[in-house]
Amino acid sequence: PYDIHCNSFITPTPPPTYAQAMGTTEMETSPDTVLELRVTTLWGHSRQPAYCFICRSMVFTQVKHRLSRFTHMSAITLCFLGCWPCCLLPYCFSYFKTTYHYCP
Repeated sequence: PYDIHCNSFITPTPPPTYAQAMGTTEMETSPDTVLELRVTTLWGHSRQPAYCFICRSMVFTQVKHRLSRFTHMSAITLCFLGCWPCCLLPYCFSYFKTTYHYCP
């Protein structure tokens, strides 16, 4: 663009950098920072080794299966689909129940 009053060209302002546009800032870390890493364990339907923070030892978990909404919904679905003789099967298999793991 040309400015009539100054008889010179006006240079446009440069576009912002990626960091300015995204609003990111650089974070400084101190060397004495302690990072605690917690790993989420995917618990299955059977016993498995785990670290007990109360006992402070490796143990095999004790497993208890409880009825859940999924158990009841599976039974109702089988009944509505016409498989009423099979509607009790979800109550017999641990796959359809909620699994709880305990320290022995």
